[in-house]
Amino acid sequence: MDETGKVRQCETILTAGEPAAVKLLANRECLVADGESLVFVTARIVDKNENFCPEADNLIHFTAKNGRFLASDGGDQTSLLPFTAPEKPAFKGVLVGIFQSLKNKEGVMTIQAEADGLSKAQINIPIYADR
Repeated sequence: MDETGKVRQCETILTAGEPAAVKLLANRECLVADGESLVFVTARIVDKNENFCPEADNLIHFTAKNGRFLASDGGDQTSLLPFTAPEKPAFKGVLVGIFQSLKNKEGVMTIQAEADGLSKAQINIPIYADR
């Protein structure tokens, strides 16, 4: 409150509920069909109200159609799993997957992330001809 008693700022803190779904976010909107273009897809675990679950460690499995899965990582420095494993536990609610376009394969890359007991997520990345 200011000196006149008026509220000038309000802050809300939300506590996440139980993990309910996986949400995906890509760092690029499209790729080139050159067999080299990459997209980084972040899988975040959220509750039923879409609040981020920062302590979630659910096992997430990535798949790609019309594209190639390359690697995944969540940032857990104690993990002994290889980067090339398509299935890993989220670390602090997050797992990042790296996907690659296929040479001369235009269309749409469909990326899915699934975890037992959670609603799965899908994202579509358009792939255009290499010019």
